[in-house]
Amino acid sequence: PGPAERLKRAGALVGRGEHWPSRLLAELGRLQLLIDGTRRLDSLPAGEQADLRAALGLPLDKAVVLETGERLSDDWQVLGVHIAEDERLVMRRVWLQGRTSDRPALVLDYSHGQASFEPMLTVGDTLAATLAFYPSAAPMRALFVDSLRRLPEAASQPAVPLADALERLADQIAANPWPAVRALGLSGVPQPDTGDDWRLYVDESTTLRLQLDTDAAWSLVAAAGGSPVTLFGEWDGESLRPLSAWTPELIWTADTARSDR
Repeated sequence: PGPAERLKRAGALVGRGEHWPSRLLAELGRLQLLIDGTRRLDSLPAGEQADLRAALGLPLDKAVVLETGERLSDDWQVLGVHIAEDERLVMRRVWLQGRTSDRPALVLDYSHGQASFEPMLTVGDTLAATLAFYPSAAPMRALFVDSLRRLPEAASQPAVPLADALERLADQIAANPWPAVRALGLSGVPQPDTGDDWRLYVDESTTLRLQLDTDAAWSLVAAAGGSPVTLFGEWDGESLRPLSAWTPELIWTADTARSDR
């Protein structure tokens, strides 16, 4: 299933946008890298083997992760939640950040038929919990080991300079090149661009394209009020899908397009 999904994604790039040949070549290059790595799977370090198996669509059983995975207890801040539906399969990605450890984590859940996930998690929550991480060269995906406890302290997201955001992103890609989306947080001013495009203006020479529908985009621009916000979302290599935006006064979320504080 992993290579099949990558091939579908590559096919969808054909003829889409001005620079589609270079994006298609990059996607096919990653597919070739996946094939080459699989051919020499047994010679790779354990973490890279686990990443390759996950990229092939062969994830480790949850019971094994709970029994053998690296465990970390911390106060986990919920920075982003994204729910997507593919036919009758509903997926939820919850992006966390350890308050003490500064470790990022991703809790990935699936539900059949309808979006019914437990526990219910909301951007801005802070959770006292222990996570068990899936084996990886750069452990990110995790499971809750036992029951969690919501803390009264609201999550916070300080300003993130571009250099720091890119350094963290580069480290993740170098260690594990397979995830289709990655967490990215950085500060800038959201503004409309030409046509229906929206961009985050990071500095005078740097902008990022945003994936937002018109209503959510105007809501984000209004929340920012022309000032920099710390935007957290999912980066797919071309654009950023905002999941939350943080100012000293409020938390904006993409699903509700309103402040939650």
